[in-house]
Amino acid sequence: MLNLQITPEILKELHSTATDFGFTSPEDFVCYVIKELLDLIKDGDVDVGEQTISKQEEDEMKAKLKSLGYM
Repeated sequence: MLNLQITPEILKELHSTATDFGFTSPEDFVCYVIKELLDLIKDGDVDVGEQTISKQEEDEMKAKLKSLGYM
């Protein structure tokens, strides 16, 4: 389970960064970052075992971020 706490300052940065890098939404940007971190883990840069995110989990993350009212 993943818990995120997003302050107004972080939210402002997320919106700005997502737009600057061509993401369609902050949710897409957050999911991209999480996937990239998991890829680093999988590539052996960090040894924590097998970690992946399915399309369903990605959709659930996006829905959770939206439901929090931040995005």
